Amino acid sequence: LNSDPESLQGAASIVVYASKYLQIDDSTLKGQLYRLFQQVGAEMNSIAAGAQSNNKIQMIQSAKNISSLSSNIVSLATQIIQQSPSKDKHCKNELISFAQAAHNYSIQLKILSAVKAASSDNDPARESQLLSCCTGLANSIHEAINSTEILELKK
Repeated sequence: LNSDPESLQGAASIVVYASKYLQIDDSTLKGQLYRLFQQVGAEMNSIAAGAQSNNKIQMIQSAKNISSLSSNIVSLATQIIQQSPSKDKHCKNELISFAQAAHNYSIQLKILSAVKAASSDNDPARESQLLSCCTGLANSIHEAINSTEILELKK
């Protein structure tokens, strides 16, 4: 487990570790959401591997996959808060906010991956932007997991 926040692999590890021990039951919205979180972690690992080996196609495809997964995350998070018996509006708002933030980061990641793939040089500014975006995505997903768990406890 590489938890170095200064690497793409470290950002991916945040999501992989945060979602590793989640109880996944695909018959529930929460289980489906958790499955998506795990899939995002796998795709983030793929982006990190693609960046390491300079596999531009792999990076772009994984970024596209993350964007698609994050759209589904927002949809499931919305359904979860609509169906939750909890009266805690703050907790519900947090879940949807973190899900939306993850989606926003995923769109940025898709753009940055395409820009990186189109460039022939290793621009430190682009590398920094990509890392910042992946770290923001990882943190948003980690907080969405926390919010989902808290919401369930506040039934």
